[in-house]
Amino acid sequence: MLSMSNFKRIPLNLIVFFLSFFLCACGTPAESNEDINYVYDEWQEMLAEKWSIFSKVEIDSNWFSVFELPSNVYAFYEMPYEQDICSYLILGKEKALLWDTGMGIEKIRPHVEELTDLPVIVLNSHDDFDHIGGNSEFDEVWCYDIDIAVQHLTSGPTEAEMKELSDEIKRIATVMDLTDIAVPDHIPGKAPTKTVKDGELINLGGRTLEIIYTPGHTASSIMLFDKENSMLFTGDTYYPGPLYVIRDDSSFSDFVISVRKAADLAESENIEWIIGSHNYIEKGTNRLSSLADFLESIQQGKITEYETEDNFRNYVMDEDISVLLLDKEP
Repeated sequence: MLSMSNFKRIPLNLIVFFLSFFLCACGTPAESNEDINYVYDEWQEMLAEKWSIFSKVEIDSNWFSVFELPSNVYAFYEMPYEQDICSYLILGKEKALLWDTGMGIEKIRPHVEELTDLPVIVLNSHDDFDHIGGNSEFDEVWCYDIDIAVQHLTSGPTEAEMKELSDEIKRIATVMDLTDIAVPDHIPGKAPTKTVKDGELINLGGRTLEIIYTPGHTASSIMLFDKENSMLFTGDTYYPGPLYVIRDDSSFSDFVISVRKAADLAESENIEWIIGSHNYIEKGTNRLSSLADFLESIQQGKITEYETEDNFRNYVMDEDISVLLLDKEP
């Protein structure tokens, strides 16, 4: 029989699997069983398959899974959280850039320092709380040049956002107890040390990254284009999964323009890797272009069918991708 201390040495994803298997086998209410089967079986099995094409890097963490991507990029994948958040460490010859810092559940900087001793710049893809949680651990933190993002980074996650984080994390509360992982009472903010603008170039030494302004999901949303290595980091503007245009500063019209802008760039540059900030990474540009067409069809009234979910309009494109809009839009 495993002791509690032995549990803490088992990777978190295995603990999740063991617990879900145990709960299903022992018989829980039908609704609970369905949730477990969906969350821990079908979805996680699919994600595991998608990530299996990359080499896993062993680090001392029960929270982060780290994968080595092509061209000196490392993905920090927070699988335990329902939103499957990914942050990315991009290495140049003289500097490194950390594209987002995740939830702030576990400190990310020690794991970054396991991979590089280069000076690290944090650049936030946008100011949602699940992307800025580790900002305060770093000296250099950048965001898009817009007041709402500067203010949010400075203050850190709000009380309402901390409650949302805590509520979402309850689904793996038992796992967190077994691994000594806990949701902090407060996640500190970090005033940005620099802001960036559309088209600005970031030189990491032998590697240049271009800022692409893509508002819609939030007013502060940006993408990062790595032309030489054929990579487009798309933040929350695009990833395989439910896409949200429901924030106070969201704009569906801007979102449509931004996705088309990204799709045209990806196609014209023949970009190989579309690297979103949730779920998994895609190779090729087909679905990004399909999403641009889909959104324009919604905007033009050609697609009118949608599901209602939590008072949002949910337009389903395919088995992975859907778009949630405020009821007043489009």
